[in-house]
Amino acid sequence: MTTEYFETRCLGEYGHYVAPLHMLLQDASLFLGLDDLTPYQAEMECISRASQGVHPEEAAILYGLVRAIQPKLVLETGTFEGYSTTQLARALYANGGGRLETVDIAEDTGFRVPENLRHVVTFRRGMHSREMVDILAAGHDRIDIFFHDSLHTYLNTLGELIAFSPLFNPGCVIVCHDAKMDFKEGFGVGRAIREYAEAIGLEFAVLDTTCGVAVTRWPAKPDKDKLESALESLRIRHARVAADERFVSKAKRLARMFGRR
Repeated sequence: MTTEYFETRCLGEYGHYVAPLHMLLQDASLFLGLDDLTPYQAEMECISRASQGVHPEEAAILYGLVRAIQPKLVLETGTFEGYSTTQLARALYANGGGRLETVDIAEDTGFRVPENLRHVVTFRRGMHSREMVDILAAGHDRIDIFFHDSLHTYLNTLGELIAFSPLFNPGCVIVCHDAKMDFKEGFGVGRAIREYAEAIGLEFAVLDTTCGVAVTRWPAKPDKDKLESALESLRIRHARVAADERFVSKAKRLARMFGRR
């Protein structure tokens, strides 16, 4: 990294360094082996802080990735207000093709998405990501960009990565929001993407955004047997951690019950 990179970073609201947008775009394109994303920067000027969701520089990265990759299918988990959904849809509209599937367990999501972009978006409201796996598998759909931004716990993040992996196209770009937020109670995205990447044998990077955007890429030439073995080990790990958490939760409930007596 250059001296300019370090000198131009500033501290964000959570105490993490945030790099200038043009450097974030350069980092993402170099790491993922994409064409330079900075030519799309002018198209990102209208992106502002309009939601409690992703920050502007994080939304800009999503926009740039879609513009550069020209995906046929983008999957987003965690629609929320639809701020990041809007930027993903804007990029698909600018590409002139492709569609966005966005899923959220809440029924009232995506209200920020403008009417003129809704034709490229399929909203899956009131739906769990497990149901989304079945829908895509039934349609023989394959994912070109996967953006995880739903519940940021370790178990949910790892569970989604495992569940959607069989649907990733070769070279699929995987993006996880809040990868620097593990210091907050209940967050575990950073741990999940690290363990997932290590098990699969992927390199990953966490970009210097406000909350940390983790990026990695599915193998261009997947070894099916090796990947299935890695995914099975991750499933076992996920089940073990889930069982441990249930045991701890039950023990705490019992302790509170006996404590009230």
